[in-house]
Amino acid sequence: MSTSPRRRTSKLQFGLDDSALAFFDSKSFLENNCSPGADGTFTTRLSLDGVHCAACVWLNERHVGSLPGVIEFTVNYATHRARLKWDDSQIHLSDILREITAIGSSEERRVGEGGRS
Repeated sequence: MSTSPRRRTSKLQFGLDDSALAFFDSKSFLENNCSPGADGTFTTRLSLDGVHCAACVWLNERHVGSLPGVIEFTVNYATHRARLKWDDSQIHLSDILREITAIGSSEERRVGEGGRS
């Protein structure tokens, strides 16, 4: 269990253009909302408000988990939360968010809490 303080979850509205999504790749956003790994990876939590069934969980995990650079993407159906770990040198958070949006689960996501349980 981590002794560092919990980070606030940030509400996101998708349907943003590329320049707005680029904000999620900024150093300040990553430092304040994600936990960095020593190996160049980052971990965060997402709230997937539009996950309504086990098939949604499967689709999200399978699609996002298969993206190059995504190390881990697990969705908890009961809490509608996902844990995401990715290698920022291979894929950016904005690209992952764009892919989640393309699946069509929801228009709203929350990012943050640095991947702590």
